[in-house]
Formats: sequence, C-alpha cells, structure tokens
Amino acid sequence: MTNDVCFFLRLCLLATLVLLTSACTATMPARIDGSTVRFYSDDLRLAEHLTVQGWRTPEDGTFDVLALSGGGQNGAFGAGVLGGWTSRGDRPVFDHVTGVSTGALIAPFAYLGSDWDDELRAAYLDERTSYLMRRRLLVGLFSSSMFSGRPLLNLVDSYVTQELVDAVARESLSGRTLIVVTTDLEQERSVAWDMGAIARTGGEPARRMFRDVLLASASIPGMFPPVLIDAGEGMETHVDGGISSPIYAVPEALADIAGEHLGVTGPVRIFMIANISTAPVPRATGLSTFNILQRSLILSGKASMRSTLQMNALVANRYGAEFRLISIPAGQSAPITEFSLSSMTQIYELGFEMGAGGKWRSEIIEKQGWE
Repeated sequence: MTNDVCFFLRLCLLATLVLLTSACTATMPARIDGSTVRFYSDDLRLAEHLTVQGWRTPEDGTFDVLALSGGGQNGAFGAGVLGGWTSRGDRPVFDHVTGVSTGALIAPFAYLGSDWDDELRAAYLDERTSYLMRRRLLVGLFSSSMFSGRPLLNLVDSYVTQELVDAVARESLSGRTLIVVTTDLEQERSVAWDMGAIARTGGEPARRMFRDVLLASASIPGMFPPVLIDAGEGMETHVDGGISSPIYAVPEALADIAGEHLGVTGPVRIFMIANISTAPVPRATGLSTFNILQRSLILSGKASMRSTLQMNALVANRYGAEFRLISIPAGQSAPITEFSLSSMTQIYELGFEMGAGGKWRSEIIEKQGWE
C-alpha cells in the first residue's frame, strides 16, 4: 500500500471520528420524566403548572420577577449588576427568576441570592472562558459548529455542583420558581424548564439534566454544538434559548387564565437585565461579506430584544406591575467572539457600577449619557 493511500485512509478514519463525535455536545444524557419539568414556553400547560403549583406570598408583600437575557460573554454585565445591587443594599429576594442563553448561566446564582455572588463572579471571570473559542478540526465539513463544545461543557459542569442543585431544590419548596429557556431546534419552539422541579428529583441524574439544560440554553448555534436532552420521549436537540426568546419573564398564556392579575396577591415588580445594548450605534461598515453579516446579526438581535422588551413593558402596564430595565450602554458591549478575561472583567465592572448606582429605567431605549 502506497504512502498516499495510507494517508488517505487515515484522513477518512479521522473524518469519520470527527463526524461521529461532533454532532452534539458529548454528555451522558440524564433521563427524567419531562411532564412536570418541560413545557413549551407559549403553552397553556406552563401557566397552569405555575399557578397550580402556587407562587408564594412574599414576606415583604411584593412579588419580584427577575428576567436575564442572552448576550454571550456580555453576561458578565448581568453578573456585575447583581453584585453591585447587593452592595447597594436593596436587592430583593426574587420570587420568580428566568434565564435565557448566557442569562441561564446567571439565573441559578441570582435565584439563590447574594450569598452566591462570589461563585457567580468566579464563573464569569474564570480564566477558562478565554479558551471557549477552540476551533474544531475540519470545521464546516464534518462538524456541527465552529468551536468545540467541550470547554463550555467543562466550565458549566464545574459550577453546577450538587451543592448548587440541592440548594435550588430547597428554595423551590417555598414556591419560588426558576425557569430556564432553550430552543427545541426540531420543533422550532422555545422550551421552558422548571429547574426547581428538576433539582427536586435529586441525585446525579438531576444534576446532569440541570447542567445540560443550562448548557443547551447557552449553546449559540453554529458556534457551539447542540445538546441532546432526553425528557422522557426520546432525544431532543436543544440550542440557545435566545434564538426563540431573547428574554423571557412570565408565560404568555398566563393572560388567558389569570384574568386581571398574574396569579399573585400584592404588587408586582418586573426587573429585566438585558446583556446587550438596546440603542443604535452608528458606525461605518466594511463591504466584506463577514462585516455585512456581523452587522446584520447585531441589528437583528437589537430589534428582537427591543420588541420583546416593549411587549413585556406593555404586559406589566396592563397588570399594574412596576417595570424596570437595565442594559449595557450604547457602544460598550464586547464583540460576540471576544471571550477574553480582560474584556469580561471590564464588562463585569461596568455592570457592578450600574447595579450599585441603581441605574434602572422604565424606557426601552436608554438615554444617551446614562451617567
């Protein structure tokens, strides 16, 4: 056999191995009955599940909702906002927390409260974030993403400890809820996962599913591989929750069963942390294909976020709820591919400053010169 033939056979073998191992992020999928933990986010069943389960009556009399958006590495902003809010001294204990994409990674720490601020900061300012963009071999030909999913899996796995999952399980018994949104790629629908219900199933299967849901919600299609999740009816392919819902507060279907209220007594406050800028930033755009595509995606993301925020503001107004938003000031977000420790530290410190300063607003588009 000639050297050329041997080389060709080795290349074919390598390509086959890459194809078999790169279609989705490699995990040992945990199988948990999905009937009480997995809901399409626009499904009436989710609204019924939450209202039947019974949201708690808050000790302070005010029902506080926290919604955390996507934004890639700019999630460090949201982590900083929470840390700054703690230092300010008026951060509430949230009764209902939701997370999408990078916001999903923040959500469990935000749900557990300020005692977990150090762990949240460490998760975003971990030096391993600089290695998340590890390009694949033979990318585009045999793989499902530009970058390997292994570094992100390892990072998420290291912070989704049994201690964290058990703590979520305990807190959920009080009636507080934690929802994470993914996108079911095959069904083309967003899926809301009751993370407290997952945590209460207990043990390593619960921890693995908890981790996999967070991982899926943060896996940007094309950049990171999809994640396979078995919710009792076979394997499902899940990706970034931000594809279908850039930010998610409460089930849309609540309006159909709750009448003139959200299913809770007393005043309601809805806080939304947008890990992007909502304002337009005029700048010259090169005529290369990459520049045009990148610019178009940024514009599309901002438009989708503004539309969703506006809808939430209108819903809040309908129910008499207080609406508050905080977002990255115009021009200060990091590029989507810049997972560097220095960049994320800068974004974290910006969020901390704004959180400590209470820079919340009711307008969707931030005013220029927020300081």
